[in-house]
Amino acid sequence: MTKAEILAAVNATTRRGLTDIDTYLINVLVEISRRTLSLKEELEGTTTADQNYITAPDDLAGSAIDGLIIDGYEYDPAPLRDVLNGRNRSYCLYNSKIYVYPTPDGESYTLRYAKLHPSSADTILFPEIYREVIEHGVKAKVYEQYEIMDKLADQISLYEAKLAKLIGDNATPPVCRPHRGV
Repeated sequence: MTKAEILAAVNATTRRGLTDIDTYLINVLVEISRRTLSLKEELEGTTTADQNYITAPDDLAGSAIDGLIIDGYEYDPAPLRDVLNGRNRSYCLYNSKIYVYPTPDGESYTLRYAKLHPSSADTILFPEIYREVIEHGVKAKVYEQYEIMDKLADQISLYEAKLAKLIGDNATPPVCRPHRGV
């Protein structure tokens, strides 16, 4: 899927002759990556000797760390107080730092995490299954810009429904019936 294909779909629906949707598209791509946590990254590096933290990557989506391995040992997520008090082999993300215990000594690490989509519309990292969600999101941004509120509401509804389906939440609450007794 390309930016040009998204632009063509947006222009066909909105009946606009837009030539640049980069800002809209980037905003939608970053939001989808933040909400779905579906873009994964693996970062390798070396810890700083006698430093009890690793600086979190700038493109980390919220606090979505999928795993941390230091010197061949898998670290478990834990509350910050447990990490700082030296309980088990653990880590905690706090203020853009990943605190670890025990304190590494210049050892290699691998960090697996969900990342935000880069702030570029030239390459869309999402697979084809995300096309409709992306298109509805960009259409909503266009309608918002031109203050066409009824069409904006329609596109937001479609965007949210398609996104919920991709996330795995069909947004249908369970049916609850009161118990009448026997």
